[in-house]
Amino acid sequence: MTSHGNFIFTAYHDLQSIVEPLKNREHGLKGLLVDTYVAGEMTDFSSEELRVNKIIDHNSYYGIVFGPGGRLVGKHFQTCIEDYFLTNQAAIFETVKKYTQPMKVSDLH
Repeated sequence: MTSHGNFIFTAYHDLQSIVEPLKNREHGLKGLLVDTYVAGEMTDFSSEELRVNKIIDHNSYYGIVFGPGGRLVGKHFQTCIEDYFLTNQAAIFETVKKYTQPMKVSDLH
């Protein structure tokens, strides 16, 4: 646990391990910052006990980083991955849509 100004940062190993402490307000926990795709995958974040207070609109990009050396860093493999994502973009978006739900700011503040 570390602090910075008015905030105390606590590391949790995964999102499942933070749901109960957040619901029970353990250690003064009042909120958390979670990626909307990750939160949209967990039904616990769309419950009556928890609400979305604010959505921060920040464009970001996801990617894959491969370590140095080996055939996975070669230009041929990178081109293959790019082609796969471009060819299957609609299916990838449908999969994301199927397994996540859009996050909305709760009506009650």
